[in-house]
Amino acid sequence: MTAEAIDKLSGGVRVEVPFGQRVLVGILISTSHTTSYAPEKLRQAYRVLDSTPIIRGDVLALCHFAADYYAHPLGYVRPHALPQKSSLKHI
Repeated sequence: MTAEAIDKLSGGVRVEVPFGQRVLVGILISTSHTTSYAPEKLRQAYRVLDSTPIIRGDVLALCHFAADYYAHPLGYVRPHALPQKSSLKHI
């Protein structure tokens, strides 16, 4: 992805990403042009699945708060913010 394309992304959209030998769907939390990770460890997302966020920014903030408050991983909290019929496993 180009820097311009990254700048246009917003948190809350679904992205298709490589994860080991599999391809998974996740929710983008944020973007950055800098990282503390080694560049060779990072891989690009294959594609962005939504043109608008499926989770609004205020709901993402609430998820972050709940994860911190209850000492629970963010990945376990976020799916509860999705409509019941939504699934990250199916495109």
